[in-house]
Amino acid sequence: ISMIKLISFILLNLLSFELHPEIICKASPINQGKYLNRKPPKSWTDCFGVYNYLYPISSYTGNFISGMPNGRGMLEYRIGTSYIGEWLNGEFNGEGVIKNPDGSSIDGNWRRNILDGYGIIILPDIGTLKGNWSEGIFHNEVRIQYKDGTEYTGLINQGKYNGQGQFIYSDGTYYDGIWEEGMQHGKGKMVFPDKKELNGIWDNGKFIGSDRDY
Repeated sequence: ISMIKLISFILLNLLSFELHPEIICKASPINQGKYLNRKPPKSWTDCFGVYNYLYPISSYTGNFISGMPNGRGMLEYRIGTSYIGEWLNGEFNGEGVIKNPDGSSIDGNWRRNILDGYGIIILPDIGTLKGNWSEGIFHNEVRIQYKDGTEYTGLINQGKYNGQGQFIYSDGTYYDGIWEEGMQHGKGKMVFPDKKELNGIWDNGKFIGSDRDY
């Protein structure tokens, strides 16, 4: 095993906050081969090994049980994308983070390769998204901090603000109220830095009057 793989192994254990001796899987590393006919044997159980998928496209380094990634491990792609975290029967399962060469990342709880639970997504050109996920979809309240200094905290549906939420503009102005399809729609108020406010009913992003008028 190369020095890089050994360093990766040490880092993986540090991430799990515990250090313990590992047994190296027999004949590691194994290359899948161009005919996809080589797989880790089931004898790879409770050991640490390296398996190269379609070598050198991607490589898994970590713990195995019955010839499958189980426990903590790292999957690296030649293009620079990687996943470091927990595995169950060859799938992302538990806490883990995906990092991409453009600086974007997905850090959270996974269930069978899909975000399920609390997660944080960083998109360098957009901002940071934090919230709970259910089967890969934002669930309940989320917080989005944009690169330009604006921020949204509230409910979201299919990628759009929908339901109760607050949007804070970069100058300190904020809207707190109901959203629909990404626009202020329903009862809400917009408060400006000078404390003046528009409080009432909104329709497709436009203030139409006090709720006392309706």
